[in-house]
Amino acid sequence: MGDRTVFASNLDTVQGGLALRQYTQAINHIIRRSTSKDSRSLDVCLIACVLFACFETLRGHIGSSISHLVSGVRILEESTKAEGPANASAEKDRASFPYIAREELMVQFNRLDTQVHQLIGTTPMTLTLRAQPKSRPVGFALDVPEHFATLDEARNCLEYHCNGYVKFFKNIEDGEIPGANDHETRRQFWCSQLEQWDRAFEAFLRKPSTKLTPRAQQAALALKINHRVGKMHLKHAVSSVLNDDMTWDLHPQEGEDIVQFAEDLLALDEIARGSSGPRRVEYSLDMWLVGPVYSVAHKYRDPILRRRAIAVLKNANRQEGIWDSAVVAKVAERIVAIEEGAVGTVRSFQDVPDWARIHGLDVKFDKQARRGHLSYIRPISQQHGSSEVFKETVYW
Repeated sequence: MGDRTVFASNLDTVQGGLALRQYTQAINHIIRRSTSKDSRSLDVCLIACVLFACFETLRGHIGSSISHLVSGVRILEESTKAEGPANASAEKDRASFPYIAREELMVQFNRLDTQVHQLIGTTPMTLTLRAQPKSRPVGFALDVPEHFATLDEARNCLEYHCNGYVKFFKNIEDGEIPGANDHETRRQFWCSQLEQWDRAFEAFLRKPSTKLTPRAQQAALALKINHRVGKMHLKHAVSSVLNDDMTWDLHPQEGEDIVQFAEDLLALDEIARGSSGPRRVEYSLDMWLVGPVYSVAHKYRDPILRRRAIAVLKNANRQEGIWDSAVVAKVAERIVAIEEGAVGTVRSFQDVPDWARIHGLDVKFDKQARRGHLSYIRPISQQHGSSEVFKETVYW
């Protein structure tokens, strides 16, 4: 406890506390295991990838965390290709995944891989889940019931659909959906699925038998937050406006909902903690609020809503998968400062015109230290028609 050397740079060979030494030994052990004849237990390597990613995220080394997760995704995809999802026998699966079923790991990596895509824009993994109802989490499927039986079922169902529409967005960006009619049909399909999910979730919450603890109430708010942000992304999922952030302000209620639900979620933390001191760090592999609230701060232009979103991120003290609320709060503050600084006084979203906005935001996280390199495109000035690529570094 109290070993602060975990926050040192990966290049620092002088500081080597207990946590870092054990971490290094674990990596070396996994490397030796993967190159030996006893390399059948793929689940051990995959579990290690998740644990290593968690450790790096806690250190603030998001670039290294992403590298571990990408490695795990590649291992899963290669093992599935090698064995063939239709032909792989139960015996082979038990040999390669003796501790945790392949399907369980696929779901967990799908969850984390979607977060990586949302953070840095990589191509999300393709779900190749096989028909093994016993090992697949309940709800992780395309079909949406009339009402959910548990919060876990609702979460799994929402995550399945999140993976589906994120893959749809990537197909649009890559030009893999040729016809406008086909594109709109797919968009409407995912919109319809999210509407069905919302009805099933509200039906679950209205059931007299549904009794939620304070922690479960927070989880329910998190699901509402992620549903709303998915709904917003799908509203703008047309090839002409996929990256047009000017259209988000046309739907203020969804942004208000996301921030209000996040504030309510944190308020439940305050009630549980009382006056016992500062907010403790909350760590979860699931996405609760950080990514969606960052989307509000980034894409909306309303100055009050943006500042409420940034305040939530700064006060949250949360690490959700690879998303750190303090890190993205810094990025969001910088975006707002750039856009509003170009126009002066901002009283409404209409005061931030398109020429003042930044586009094509890309973040490259350093694998060795607590910093990220931002690049974005922006018009040189209101009068100047051409745009320029700007680069900055953010530290945390």
